[in-house]
Amino acid sequence: MNRGFTHVLGVAGAVGLLGLSSAAHADDSVSVNGVTFYGVVDLGVGYQTHGVPTNPTSSQGSDYLVSKVSNKSIWTMAPNGLGSSRIGIKGADDLGDNWTGLFKLETRFSPASGQLSDGLHALSAQNGVALKNQTASTDSSSAGQAFNGQAYVGISNPTYGTLTFGRQQSLQLDAFGTYDPLQGAFAFSLIGFSGTAGGDGSSEDLRLDNSAKYLVSYGPVRGALMYQFGGTVSRNDIAYAGDLGVDLGPLSIDGVYTYKKDAVIASSLTAAQVLTSPPNSLAGTVSDDTSYSFMAKYVWGPARFYGGYEYLRFANPGSPLPIGTIDIGGYDLSAVTNNAYNHNRILQVSWVGLRYWITSKFEVGGAWYHYDQNSYATGVNTSCKDTRAAQCSGEENAVSLVVDYHFSNRFDAYAGAMYSQVTNGLASGFLHNNNLDPTVGLRLTF
Repeated sequence: MNRGFTHVLGVAGAVGLLGLSSAAHADDSVSVNGVTFYGVVDLGVGYQTHGVPTNPTSSQGSDYLVSKVSNKSIWTMAPNGLGSSRIGIKGADDLGDNWTGLFKLETRFSPASGQLSDGLHALSAQNGVALKNQTASTDSSSAGQAFNGQAYVGISNPTYGTLTFGRQQSLQLDAFGTYDPLQGAFAFSLIGFSGTAGGDGSSEDLRLDNSAKYLVSYGPVRGALMYQFGGTVSRNDIAYAGDLGVDLGPLSIDGVYTYKKDAVIASSLTAAQVLTSPPNSLAGTVSDDTSYSFMAKYVWGPARFYGGYEYLRFANPGSPLPIGTIDIGGYDLSAVTNNAYNHNRILQVSWVGLRYWITSKFEVGGAWYHYDQNSYATGVNTSCKDTRAAQCSGEENAVSLVVDYHFSNRFDAYAGAMYSQVTNGLASGFLHNNNLDPTVGLRLTF
């Protein structure tokens, strides 16, 4: 276990013990003086028809979704099947006149290894490694930071809204928490596992450093604004976003817009790139991204129906990044691509799903997710519709079914499976184009 994580656990544990000694006997919460220690531990076992070994620092823990390295049938530990394992501290303090001060500090980790989530470290471990020999790895907003979840402070008022500053979830990721039928489950949700949709084009932007977020509601209408200040990691990476939503009885609707400048999608280095690159560096594809999304949920007795659509446009960056740019987590980008989108890449994301409470303790959920990519290739590959290049048009589909039994408010057991498949451009370079991941697990929430 690294020293940063040990320190986080020590601080969180101290707060937790204080809360237990003073408050647990009264209300079974781990809180004291408005400060709460909380967490989630999620771990199980899974089988994959085309999988890879788990990675101790991968944010998801296992490659539940079909990926380029999806290889052979394999049994693995299944960390974070329903979502990130994490510990955190949050608090609120009454400032008077209906004003409240608040904060949150949160760290995500793998319960199978005890290590901090560090998606970029998992990627760098694959540098120069042949696809068939790689382990689970995806780009991520969690890059080994001490607080790789959220870290913010702010003020709130029931009339004027809530204003917070720090490292915070994107508005799109916030919305997915309400409108993804499988609630971002890594093992069962395409938009949960793949951060492309929630990060408005890049998994690294699921959470934005140096950001300001404002939330306000008036009756059934709610709104949100978010801004990321430039220069977060030595680049002009501003972002701005807005959300407008309404609750109409059993129907909830939200629309989200986001613009992100100098977004980076990190990837492992090829064997040739490793020869001329510093240790533990990465490749990066840079773009200016724009996204629009519309989502809805309808509650009918014990049933909840979900649907959504997101439009993502990737364009070449207006301010290209040089080789040697420092990415999140302090990782060096030793190979940088600034011209990947001479024709804009358009990715359309859609989904529908259902959750149903069979009893007060037992629920079942199912969903279908779909990615549709245009052909943005140039030259001899223009308008291509096959696997010759990743720039060809292509599709990705995932179908999932999950059952979840809640023994108590804090402890549940789940079982389910997701079948995912890619075709044409989205399958370019893949060892296999599909994966089935039956998974069972236990989750403790406190």
